[in-house]
This record gives sequence, C-alpha cells and structure tokens, in this order.
Amino acid sequence: MTSQKFLISGLGSIGQRHYKNLKQLGYDQLAVFRTGQGQNQPFVNKFIGEFKPQVHTDLDEALGERPTAVFITNPTSLHVPTALKAARAGCHLFIEKPLSHTLDGTDDLAGLARRHNLIVYVGYHWRFNPVIRQIKNWLEAGLVGKVTGVSAALGELVSEWHPWEDYRTSYACRKDLGGGVILTQSHELDYLYWLFGPVEKVAAFGGKLSGLELEVEDTVKIIMQFKSGVVASVNLDYLQKPSRRELRVVGTKGRIEADLVSSGALFLPADGSDKLVYRAPADFERNAVYLDEL
Repeated sequence: MTSQKFLISGLGSIGQRHYKNLKQLGYDQLAVFRTGQGQNQPFVNKFIGEFKPQVHTDLDEALGERPTAVFITNPTSLHVPTALKAARAGCHLFIEKPLSHTLDGTDDLAGLARRHNLIVYVGYHWRFNPVIRQIKNWLEAGLVGKVTGVSAALGELVSEWHPWEDYRTSYACRKDLGGGVILTQSHELDYLYWLFGPVEKVAAFGGKLSGLELEVEDTVKIIMQFKSGVVASVNLDYLQKPSRRELRVVGTKGRIEADLVSSGALFLPADGSDKLVYRAPADFERNAVYLDEL
C-alpha cells in the first residue's frame, strides 16, 4: 500500500487535510505542487515548514515523477485543466468538489479516463457522514414509506470560514475562480442525489442578495424533481451565523428530521408509535469522514 505515490495539487485547507490524512493512513511517498501565486501564502508556508513535503513548482516536473494519483485541490476554475494534464500522464484522479465551474473540457477528461482506464473520483465527503448514512438506511428499510417531499438547508457565514485569509479573495467568493454558493456548497445536491437518485428537472432562484463584498451569488433556493417523482427544495447561503445545516424527509409513513450541525436525526412515525433517535458516536469528529473517504 505505502509504495503508491501521491501528488497534492493545491495547498489550501483541503489539500493540507488530504496530505495529513494520507500520512495518517500510512502513505509516505507524498509530494505537493504549488504555484506560489495564491493569497494564502503564509498559511501554506507554515504547513511546508512543519511537514517538509517534497515541493514542486512545475506541474510537468511533478507529473514526471509518475504519481499513482493526483489530488486536485486547487481553485475550482483550475480543476479540469490540471486534471487533463494529470490524466494524460496516466494518473488516477481525486478531484475536490465541484468537478468544475463549467462543462468546458469535461468530455475530454471523461474520454481520457476511459481510454487510460483511470479512476476519477470527485470528493463529496458528506456521503460518509454517519447521520446521512443512517438516513439512507432508514430510507432503504422503508420506514418513511413513499417519499413525498424533501427539504435541505445550509447556511454559513463565508467571511468567517478561513481566519487566515480575506474572504473577498477566496475562491468561494470570486467568479474567475469558480466560486458562488451553488458550486462551493454543492454537498447538499450530491447527498440528495445519493439518497434519491437521478434528477429530471432543476430550477434555481437567488443571487447576490447580501452586503458581502463578493462577485458571485450568496443566496439561492433550488427546486429539484427526481426521476422517482420526489421533489426537493434546497436553501443555500453564505450568510448565517450560527451555522445551519438541516434535512427533512416526509413520507407516507412518517418523517425524518436531521440537524447536521449537532449530528443527530429523528424518525417520527405517522402512526404515533415511538420515535427513533440517532446520534453520531460521542467520539465522532469531523475529520473521520475524510479518512473514510480516502
């Protein structure tokens, strides 16, 4: 296992997390690629000083070391260009969500992956959250009956995400880097797809509605109709403090209510029988889902 080589392309918070987790899982042939042009250089320099990874400043040179897989953790707008180079070098790909901010180059990437028999994984770690997994178990067991409605919500104050950087320069708030609440906070869209299957129709309403200094939408309401007939509403914003993350599933036999901030969920039967209560293990901590994902 430990003979495999990994390259981390992008050393923001998620790139650093994957590096540390790979080390924790026993992988020691790790290298990083950085351009040195980002806004969070003191944050990156602190990491390099502490962990002393092999550092490349030229991507072609880094790919010449023939890594088994490349972790693409740079800004969203750079995902596909970086992935195309890595795929042409024969590397498997772990691409942080979202895959991209446009469809440009995605067909080429899919074609390369098929021709070279490459694994391409997009990092949606909420599928590994214990509460979401419990809800999936309840749904598959038929506890709620036929699902008739779903609502999900996520609100977080973007200006407080990363204390080490000015939020106005963050990829999440810049149009040129592929930011905006829909793409940056797309975990809800992914786990709903995982729970309820393919989507047939989608509509979205919102925009830049706050006084935050950013170039992208900060508030959106999305309506999704799944091929199964289930309809879901999703509310996303960059504004709320304290954070809010909730999921509700209504069915013919009862409903599920989940608070994903406090890591708990309830199933409330429609017939008035005893509710089911689920709480994540007392020792659960956030990094566990990233380790499970790896």
